[in-house]
Amino acid sequence: MKPRALSLAAAALAVIIPLAAMWRASTNRQATTSSIVLTERELGLDTGDRNRSALSLALAITVPTGTSLSGRAQELGLTRENHKPRRGFAVLELARFSQPPSPSPVAPPSRRPKGDPVPARPEINDWTSQLTAVDADLDPLRLRQQWPQADRYLIAPALLSAHQVTATRTSDSYWQMHISLINGRLQVPAEWRGFFLSLPKADVGVKPPVFRAHLRFGAHYEPWLESAWVPE
Repeated sequence: MKPRALSLAAAALAVIIPLAAMWRASTNRQATTSSIVLTERELGLDTGDRNRSALSLALAITVPTGTSLSGRAQELGLTRENHKPRRGFAVLELARFSQPPSPSPVAPPSRRPKGDPVPARPEINDWTSQLTAVDADLDPLRLRQQWPQADRYLIAPALLSAHQVTATRTSDSYWQMHISLINGRLQVPAEWRGFFLSLPKADVGVKPPVFRAHLRFGAHYEPWLESAWVPE
């Protein structure tokens, strides 16, 4: 290919790729498949480093050990030898646990950018969240039928795999499912950078700053940050 043709192709890609990303984001937000409020326990804040300046939230999940998802692993064909991970969907159940009051709360104002209203918040002022994997499948619509509460059960794209856990007795052996979220890291949009950068800095080994974040997952099961605040 000639240099001029290469330049034109590169210019075309520079235009098409951002437009495609904007189109996908727009179509994703045309529907809400999950709407969930999480705390800093499940959303680790990464303020970046010298090589990466972008702010991001890392979604943390708990995958139970034991036989709780063993049957699903076999039904999805994950127990065959040399079988590669399969792209599917995981159901994550939200649990909320009350926490003792903080001795010295430090909080920036609870607000949204541009004065937009903040969505309804839970009545519990001091609580922490935990997302636990409870089911998995290749069909997200089937999962939503089985787990219909969109504010309690999050359905997210994931890579599914399994390995056999052997026991002394063969009858006690089982298949352990592994779940790795595909969209486990959410980039903080520009309008929310100021909020997260204003949170108190936490030293290594110290509890991270307390905040709440309202996430929505859209038609493509991709997340976006709806709002964030510090509990009063």
